[in-house]
Amino acid sequence: MRPDVPVLDATNIVVGKGSFKISPIVGHDLQVRTDKFDMDAWIEMFTAPEQQTSSVLSELNTPKIPMPQRVDINSDELKLAGMEWNDVNFDAKRKFRLVYQPNQSAGAG
Repeated sequence: MRPDVPVLDATNIVVGKGSFKISPIVGHDLQVRTDKFDMDAWIEMFTAPEQQTSSVLSELNTPKIPMPQRVDINSDELKLAGMEWNDVNFDAKRKFRLVYQPNQSAGAG
């Protein structure tokens, strides 16, 4: 039997200039390829309590978008934890072990 609301077993969300995966997707991925990205705003959106107001969409059997298990961000400007980062390649997996590899040389300005 099928559930009343579809369940997303695997997702690949692409924000900005990205490529779609051709191979089978496993788990939930988020890829961000933009000049500027405000991760603080996205975290707030994903963690904000659901609104109690009624809308047409809330009455439909729409699936919930799951929290990503893997995040890959490539951005010229990233806002994270209230700080602005430049030339960022950011990868996080599962329990969000963060790896930050700045493209700027130390002392360059």
